[in-house]
Amino acid sequence: AKKGTVIVLMGHGTPHHAANAMYSQLQLSLDKKAPGRFALGTVEAAPMIEDVIARLKHDKGVKTLVISPLMIVAGDHANNDLADKDDPESWYSQLKAAGYKDIRSFLVGLGEDADMARVYVSKIKDMMK
Repeated sequence: AKKGTVIVLMGHGTPHHAANAMYSQLQLSLDKKAPGRFALGTVEAAPMIEDVIARLKHDKGVKTLVISPLMIVAGDHANNDLADKDDPESWYSQLKAAGYKDIRSFLVGLGEDADMARVYVSKIKDMMK
């Protein structure tokens, strides 16, 4: 809720598949609900971290970034590709190199949220009918 804070979400991404377009649709929806508060990228396809950084650079008021996976599990991609402070290729390191000093990690997968888990179970039950 703090002004100047942007939530940076890392999705997995799906190269060469139409489903990857959903990330752009999600970004548009986030922009409508909370303008300038979210930046969405993927680890395996577009938008990439370079796109996220370009988006962030448009807002000179960004002071704090919260990086978080947009994945069911906060596993290898979240811990290594997103938040590894020792890996120069991680999103954390690339955001630091882009000039962002206050970067916080929130490494919780969507599957850890009870409400999200209920949504997934409901969708799976519907698909099994």
